[in-house]
Parts: sequence; structure tokens; C-alpha cells
Amino acid sequence: MEFTKEMTRSLEKTVSDLQAAANAAPTLDVAVAAISATFTVGPEGGHLQGWITYLDGALGKIHFKSTKVTHHSGLFAGAFAFPTVPIAKPDAILGKPGRTKVDGSWSTGIVTLYAGSSLIGAFPIAGTGAFGWSFEAVVEFTKG
Repeated sequence: MEFTKEMTRSLEKTVSDLQAAANAAPTLDVAVAAISATFTVGPEGGHLQGWITYLDGALGKIHFKSTKVTHHSGLFAGAFAFPTVPIAKPDAILGKPGRTKVDGSWSTGIVTLYAGSSLIGAFPIAGTGAFGWSFEAVVEFTKG
């Protein structure tokens, strides 16, 4: 598969948005965790849900899910799982208003998760989709 100019522009915008968010976000205290999620988007809306499981058992688990879709376009279904990633500790996530932005094309994309104004993670996602899809939503974080 060859990248088109539109695909390249979309990817460049996503990278630019991530860099701007990382530069503007305050530094968070992080811990090592496993994270996994499933995601779908289509004509009727979309849904993201998953788990953050901290390797330090004392920190526990956090369940996250989209609760209010604010934007959706295109078609995609996919998932991601990473056994060890640095991610914000629970006190920086729980009780904060969350949001997500997911952008991609064809079979890959990027999921970004925010708690309050802080970017807590950006993760590649793979699945099956069509050319150019996107999703934005409010996310709820709960202790698991």
C-alpha cells in the first residue's frame, strides 16, 4: 500500500497535535503499566474502552471508556495492547475529566488519552478500516 498525499497530511497533523500537546502538558508522575483497549467507529458513532493495569499491584487498575461522542467519521474496528508502558499514576487520572482523540487511515491509527489537560498516553492501534477515519469523545476513568 502506498501513502497518498492526503494520508501523509493526516499523519503529519496527528504528529503535530501530539507534539503540541506534549509541549503544553505539565509533567506527570508516571509508573509502568500494561494497557489494552478496543475501539470502533462507524456511521452511528463509536466506542473506546479498555484497562490500565499497573505492574505495581498497590496502584491497582483503571477502567476507561468513552461516554459521549463529540465527533466521528469513517469506519474502523481495532484494538491495541502493550505489556509495559510508562503512564500517569492513578492520582493524576482518577477524578479528572477525560477525553480521547483517535485518528487513522485504513488499518492503523493513533489513540491519545487525556486526563484533565494532561496527555497521559498515545498508542498505535491496528485493525480493519476504510480510508480516513476519526473519533473524539469524553472518557470516564474508574478504579477497577
